[in-house]
Amino acid sequence: KRRQKIVDNASQLHFSVPVQFALSTSRSNNLLHAMGPSNRSSSVESFKVMDVLRRANQLETEGRTIYHCEVGQPETGAPALVAQAAISALNGSPDESRMGYTDAFGLMPLRENISKYYAAKYAGVPVDRIGAERIVITTGSSGGFLLAFTACFDAGDVIAIASSGYPCYRNILQALGCQLANVPVSKEFKLTAVELREEIQRRKE
Repeated sequence: KRRQKIVDNASQLHFSVPVQFALSTSRSNNLLHAMGPSNRSSSVESFKVMDVLRRANQLETEGRTIYHCEVGQPETGAPALVAQAAISALNGSPDESRMGYTDAFGLMPLRENISKYYAAKYAGVPVDRIGAERIVITTGSSGGFLLAFTACFDAGDVIAIASSGYPCYRNILQALGCQLANVPVSKEFKLTAVELREEIQRRKE
């Protein structure tokens, strides 16, 4: 009845909802404290490079000189043209500003330009494979991995993964409830059909 009264009385909605939310949040926190973390969160290992980065940052705040080799990122910053475009997107006129929701797959003009870039760079690739409707803009590669993995795999699926590769694959797949098949790479540090076939045969035995 209380919830119905809050919803029906539109004039009080802005005042009642935060109070209701605060009460619900407090109860949720108490419940979470009693339950503890989920089994899923306990089973997923931390992303080690971020552990190293956190410790390096702590030492840096203590006055230590740190040479960061733990994360791969450019040292030169964004190109001037990109930086200016970002400023225009934040402070420009309504026609220039991009402060707000976009299409879920990203701005269409951006996707179209990416499509054209791929068509020019990768000659011979069918146009229908690199059309703008097949391109999704994400906030970094991890967001892209999450979308791709949830689209391709279900919880419980066994996913072959190279013994030497990007560590975050493991973290995301484990968080999604997938099982990992660790496949040794070749002497050339590659994962080919040969290694996959050997792993499949080993699991059949």
